[in-house]
Amino acid sequence: MKKHFTFFLFIYFLFSIHVDAQECTQRYREKVFTEVGLDGNISFGQWIAPQGGIRPLRYDVYYPKNDTATLRPLVILWHGGAYMDMFTKESPDIVMMAKDLARMGYVAISPDYRGIRDAMDFFNDGGLIREVAGSAIDANKAVCHILEQIEENGNPYRINKDEIFAGGVSGGAVTGLHALLVPSVDALGAQNAAWAREVDNGVIDEIIDNKFCGHQNAIKGFINISGAILDTSIIEKVPISFLNIHGTGDQIVMFDYGKPLGGLTAAPPLYGSKRVHDKLLSLGMHSEALFTPGLGHVPFMNLDLGSILKYGLGLINMDEYNKTLNLMGNFLFNQITCEKKEVTPTGIRPENSVELNIYPNPVNNSFEIKMPENRVWHLQIMDIAGKTIQQNNFNGYNYIQNVEQLANGVYVIKIISPIESDKIFIGKMIKQ
Repeated sequence: MKKHFTFFLFIYFLFSIHVDAQECTQRYREKVFTEVGLDGNISFGQWIAPQGGIRPLRYDVYYPKNDTATLRPLVILWHGGAYMDMFTKESPDIVMMAKDLARMGYVAISPDYRGIRDAMDFFNDGGLIREVAGSAIDANKAVCHILEQIEENGNPYRINKDEIFAGGVSGGAVTGLHALLVPSVDALGAQNAAWAREVDNGVIDEIIDNKFCGHQNAIKGFINISGAILDTSIIEKVPISFLNIHGTGDQIVMFDYGKPLGGLTAAPPLYGSKRVHDKLLSLGMHSEALFTPGLGHVPFMNLDLGSILKYGLGLINMDEYNKTLNLMGNFLFNQITCEKKEVTPTGIRPENSVELNIYPNPVNNSFEIKMPENRVWHLQIMDIAGKTIQQNNFNGYNYIQNVEQLANGVYVIKIISPIESDKIFIGKMIKQ
């Protein structure tokens, strides 16, 4: 136990920076709480089913027990399930993710949204467009209710309203991408806009024009797991960061572009995570990506034959899930404003060091670095204990380092000039 605690402290101390705000150590990217509280079925609205009847909308709140923090970041998680009514906010992957985020110190909320009650909607040209519009309306209601609780009802879960993130899996990611990135109903095209306006007496226009009840920028970052959007050309630059996770072999929601659900429904073709990521980068937005070669729909779940044959009949592939959770933790942690104190218990990071940018990161086979001057550089790769694993010299501004043979884990990359040791460049590299 002492060894694990020391490891967590070392990772924090080594790679943190100073910001004037509340202090956070390994919290927010490591599981530091053991007990999770749950307040379930909090009502935030309702919807009227096409077949008649009023259906309630509720969300569940997960939080770290015995937490003394005054304010905590929030992560809203929308579940998947192809918009079928049988899938709920209690989807096992969402529950597991919400509990783990609570153990990391976040508040996590899993909301309902409406689903298909008539299977024939899958074969109706406008059926799934209406479902996406309805789910986006419900997502807006959930965020509005959460903000109302924060601002007008005593903030019972001590949520920092400036640190609200969201994420979705599959259909939940589709819901989130459309709720966040559609600038107007008309941007969807005439026919799609007409179908969307059939939902709830055309309220979709008001929802988009007054997003999140006037809090247009309420969501600071979004985690897109196997999601897609109707058309990337409608995306405009917004102050939101994105993390995109997708398997390249996905046949349910295409990684690149194509009709969802194997083309067996009337659903239109969608632009998958690759196209979304590329578009966000082209707009100068912050977008990170993990596209896993060969894996299918929702990489950490065994939902396709290839994954079942490779990983067995268990629903969750824990190796991929833990990789996803680590990425989420790093993505969220890097955007949270808190005091990440820097000390140097091992001397690996001296006072004159400069942060080194490594791309991509996490790394599969190789990473690229760009140096400020054209000179001879000495590169060291060290493990977290400070032991040198690889080292070599290179010339110039740009360099690509192969790390295919390294075991998965966290490494320190250190670069100096052996001729003029005036600057030391240090960065963290995650090998996966």
